[in-house]
Amino acid sequence: MKKLALIISLGFSFLNVSFGKYISPEIFVLLSNKDKLSTKKLSEKFGIRSFEGYNEVVSIILEANPNDKETIEFLRTNSIYFRKYPGSNFFSAQVLLSKLESFVNFSKTKFITLGKKLEKRLDVVNRTLEVDYINFINPSKYQGNGVIIGIIDTGLELSHPDFKNTDNSTRVLYLWDHHLSGRSPSGFNYGSEYSSNDINSGNVTSRDYEGHGTHVSGIAGGNGKASNLRYKGIAPSANFIIVKTLLYENNILDSIEYIIKKSRELNKPCVINLSLGTDIGPHDGKDYSSIIIKSMLDFYGRQGIVVVNAGGNSGNTKIHVSSNISSVLPTTFTFNIPSNSTEDTVIADFWANGNYNVQVKITKGFNDTGWFTPSSSDIFSWSGVDIYVSAQEYQYNGDKNINIQINEKNNTGGSGNWTIQFKTTSGTTTIHGWGIASFSDFGFNQGDDNYTVGGLFLIDDIITVSSYNTKSAITNPINIYNPGYITNGQISYFSSKGPTRDGRQKPDISAPGAFIVSAKSKYMEIQTEYLDRFYSNYYVALMGTSMACPVITGLSAILLGIQPNLTTTDVLNYLKSSAKTSIYDPNGSAWDPSWGWGIANIKEIISNIATNEGNLVWIEDNIFSSIEQSKKIRLRFNLSEDDTVYINIYNAFGELVKTVSNGEKLNKGLNTIEINISSRDFRRGIYFVKVNSSKINEKFEIIVK
Repeated sequence: MKKLALIISLGFSFLNVSFGKYISPEIFVLLSNKDKLSTKKLSEKFGIRSFEGYNEVVSIILEANPNDKETIEFLRTNSIYFRKYPGSNFFSAQVLLSKLESFVNFSKTKFITLGKKLEKRLDVVNRTLEVDYINFINPSKYQGNGVIIGIIDTGLELSHPDFKNTDNSTRVLYLWDHHLSGRSPSGFNYGSEYSSNDINSGNVTSRDYEGHGTHVSGIAGGNGKASNLRYKGIAPSANFIIVKTLLYENNILDSIEYIIKKSRELNKPCVINLSLGTDIGPHDGKDYSSIIIKSMLDFYGRQGIVVVNAGGNSGNTKIHVSSNISSVLPTTFTFNIPSNSTEDTVIADFWANGNYNVQVKITKGFNDTGWFTPSSSDIFSWSGVDIYVSAQEYQYNGDKNINIQINEKNNTGGSGNWTIQFKTTSGTTTIHGWGIASFSDFGFNQGDDNYTVGGLFLIDDIITVSSYNTKSAITNPINIYNPGYITNGQISYFSSKGPTRDGRQKPDISAPGAFIVSAKSKYMEIQTEYLDRFYSNYYVALMGTSMACPVITGLSAILLGIQPNLTTTDVLNYLKSSAKTSIYDPNGSAWDPSWGWGIANIKEIISNIATNEGNLVWIEDNIFSSIEQSKKIRLRFNLSEDDTVYINIYNAFGELVKTVSNGEKLNKGLNTIEINISSRDFRRGIYFVKVNSSKINEKFEIIVK
């Protein structure tokens, strides 16, 4: 006979908060456990830490009216520190854990959450190999000159030769270490900021103990000094702004604004690298972090700012499930918690399209919740395990978020087979779920790796990068290691897949991310077989979309060095225009859930920039449906001087279909020419746009479906 579990009534008051306010499940779980867990456990699970002399401080993000005097006074009175994100109604605040409940109950907050801790997009499997340095000829004036590369990560080994100029001065303009106390940056109230003068004087104690940030920085813009240029990064003449972050969303968002503010003060374009992410979130670009980033860009302007994000390492997993749910038949998802682990945690985050009334049933062995309609804060306590269930409408997309967290209280309390079932009280909708766990290899029995591309940052203002393989073995100081499971040219097994939950096309582009050799921090611990044979003190091989991301960051820096007013959209369209198709890409030149719009054609991009003497041309929105009557496709130009262009369109047989320009004069700088496409003139097939001028000789595809 199964035992029905009773819902425990919580002793704190936010159970009565209106559904008009979204309270993140993390806050619900934290407030349920704050008196049960040690300080160490609170830090590990929820990021509780000391801050500016205070103990047990928690970072929160909330939305409220910034023009309301009562709200601002409440924040002043109850926060240790708070600041508003520019262009938005969102605030970041550091508050005492003892004060958190008052923030939850304050009537004028519309949304409140703990900042999620993001993960480095480094493949968790302990296998790392090598990719040869990309042997292209990159003229010195097209190497990211005058551009800032912003790296938000685990820090940088400042003494590494690849981040120094020829006179041994640093290439780092500023470093902000969130872990240290000292002189905080203007507008922020934590961490320690160091200028290039501080770094050159040797008075900096910041270290990169993990090595992830150093490796990422080397790919984007290391100058290869320590390897006689063998392992030179993509944009070796760029400068850096480095943020050693605590990895929580508040800190990431602060870091993005910090880099943007600095770049504006220095009057230099910047590209920001985010080799970070999480699998938890709405997966639709409506997460609050994306909303805040868009607001920042609205405030500061988009020209001269490019943001690049790693798409994630959840390929070849089963962390995602989806199904239609209705009132007729329940939908069932199952998974297992192993018995050989200790105090495990599983978080299953479900999103149902529309704010339907959804019922849930959770079963493990003889324990059973029975069918129930979850509130924002339900707890089931079984022998050795607590289950936290939170269901709320998420106001930024109108969907129902049902978050289920299972916490073991002893070594075996949660081990075994689990079942989660859903049904509606009426109507039919689609539900997606993603699961993460404290143990490795979590997966749903019905799971797949579709829709696993980044839980956050899935917006048009950010380029999302997937990874493909470029080398299948590493030459280390001991031997040549070949695992035998890597195919050159194939998508990396760990690379997450799209599309987004709302059906948009992410990832955007693919770049080398498997088995990349780049700068090594001398403070990181790494096995000898993963070191480079010839330069083992300075270089190490790592893999993940973390490594693919800075390739695109470096390419963005090169493009911004040519035209500092480019936007993220401009850079992405340029990369799409020049992308090549892998023989393993089943969708060819069309968008693919793994490859995006294809492979970033690094050698051709560099070669074309050199040949065209820095003149750029790209095509935008080049896919046309024959169902449409007509469409305007845009050609964009960046010219180093006034020029005359000739543009003709040919079919697959080389026959002229249309002359767009027979000698149009364009001015120096950015220009746009629109091409009118109609279903009358263009039948289904592939067409080629040829662009010629005194400096340009390019060809682009137009696809008519």
